[in-house]
Amino acid sequence: MKKTIILLFSSITLAVAAPDIGDPAPNFSLPSSVGKTVSLEDFQGKIVVLEWVDHGSPYVRRKYVWEQMQKAQRAAKRMKKTEAFEKNEDAVVWLTICSSAPNKYGHMTPDQINFINRREKSAADFYLSDESGTVGRSYGATKTPEIFIINSAGKIAYHGAFDDDTQEPGPGEKPLPNTKNYVLEALQDLLSVGRVKTPKTELLGTGIIYAE
Repeated sequence: MKKTIILLFSSITLAVAAPDIGDPAPNFSLPSSVGKTVSLEDFQGKIVVLEWVDHGSPYVRRKYVWEQMQKAQRAAKRMKKTEAFEKNEDAVVWLTICSSAPNKYGHMTPDQINFINRREKSAADFYLSDESGTVGRSYGATKTPEIFIINSAGKIAYHGAFDDDTQEPGPGEKPLPNTKNYVLEALQDLLSVGRVKTPKTELLGTGIIYAE
């Protein structure tokens, strides 16, 4: 009995909890679709948006078909730091991550990824493949689309949905009008006052199929 208790306790202590708002963002290095290995630490001092994606997800497809995601990517990359930060420096880096396991729904090869990026006119800085699921699990990512924003100090400042559109996606269905874009709102907060006023929002999307 004592041995069983010790083993159970060991398994609990070895489990890694997903980071919360204000926690340091887990570092990672992942291959990009263009052959460059990208690490989170490459962007120290910048604000980093992590967008978990699966282009087979109807929730993701609606964001891209109606160009909501690409417009947000472009708007984020145009943002400059205000007087409270360094001047004349690009403030925001946007990284798209796919944690779908090989041979599972949502996984794509680099050639397929690059084709979709060209077709959709993605403005993300890099598309990263997390085939083992290690990075997704370290963040506790469960759905697509799912967004994490890391502040310039390397801590998680936002986690949640892309926007407040909660309708179920249907074929050719337009997004709801006048939706609130949580990502751009959070970035504006960070750049103006240094903190996100609404750091967590409820997720709606397709589940990530991780490697077993």
